[in-house]
Amino acid sequence: MPSIQSTLFYAAAAINILIIPKHVKVSATNMSDAIKTIPEHSPAIKRGKEVVGTTWDLSNGSLIILALLNYRWAKTQGPSNVEEKLMAVVSVLSGWYVGLQYFKIGIAAVNPYYITTPYDAIAAQLREQNQSFCISFEQGMPVSRTPPTLGNQIVKLDSACDGLRMDFYAGNSFEGDIVATSFWKDSHIYLMSVIKPSVSGPHIWGLTNTGKAKLYIDDQLIIDNTDGSETSGSFMGCVSREAQVNMSLVKGQSYHVRVGNIVVTPSIKAYDNTLFDKASGIRIGLLPIHDEKAMLQNAIQVAKKADLVLIVVGLNADEEKEGGDRSSISLPLGADQMIQAITSEPSNVAIIV
Repeated sequence: MPSIQSTLFYAAAAINILIIPKHVKVSATNMSDAIKTIPEHSPAIKRGKEVVGTTWDLSNGSLIILALLNYRWAKTQGPSNVEEKLMAVVSVLSGWYVGLQYFKIGIAAVNPYYITTPYDAIAAQLREQNQSFCISFEQGMPVSRTPPTLGNQIVKLDSACDGLRMDFYAGNSFEGDIVATSFWKDSHIYLMSVIKPSVSGPHIWGLTNTGKAKLYIDDQLIIDNTDGSETSGSFMGCVSREAQVNMSLVKGQSYHVRVGNIVVTPSIKAYDNTLFDKASGIRIGLLPIHDEKAMLQNAIQVAKKADLVLIVVGLNADEEKEGGDRSSISLPLGADQMIQAITSEPSNVAIIV
């Protein structure tokens, strides 16, 4: 094999990947069938070494990616050896953050066999071929327009419990004795806690809720979502559309977060009010604002240096979920623009949807 020093570039686009072996097997079989249908006599297409076969380890999340790689190489390069090609400089414009991503389907509790990302799956396969790969990360484009939940930015309070503290009052005036207290970590029900942002700069706070809710930061009211008049697809369609506000935050600085929520049926007639003794909640999110033009340019520059570019794109919960349908067939968050920008330059590009 060549001894070339290889580089893997990874940029986030707009997809979570949850891979279950039986689904991988079906998808790999479909890709194998697609490869076999390529006309042998076509002057523009030559069959390469097939990577779909019974020797594949079905627990490996990169099976589909390798099938697509070989398919693309077969079309552009003629007969090829996948192991040799993987030694070249590789640029991957893909998926999600480097860390593990947890995937939820509707309101169902899902226990997958394992969870991976495009980065983890591709990197594992490449390193299996050659440990000399140097892996770098560039996000490339936003992941979501919806501020994600607070997660590990939550700081412990004086108590020994971890997560956001929830105090319950009798009635709806937040007066009198507290009848119960609970702690929730990275849940969709937040009432009070302290957070420390992971980066400095402008951020977006988001609040969506059933009933009436207000969001306070350091005891200052920043979002009043008590009179929401538009529906959304979250919480089975029982919550208001997300209210958002911009705020500049400092990395590592503590900010006190408090949400007051009064659980009442909404004035929106489209809601099924019979759900409100069973389905209610609040979702608060925080999203750093990125320079999207700079992100795209960084991705383009790194892709230009690669012998092979992988672009992994798809939908996210902003676009389609149990409570709402897509409003457009376009890919979200500028994915179409990134594909056009990358493919405008002559190079080997595989687009994985």
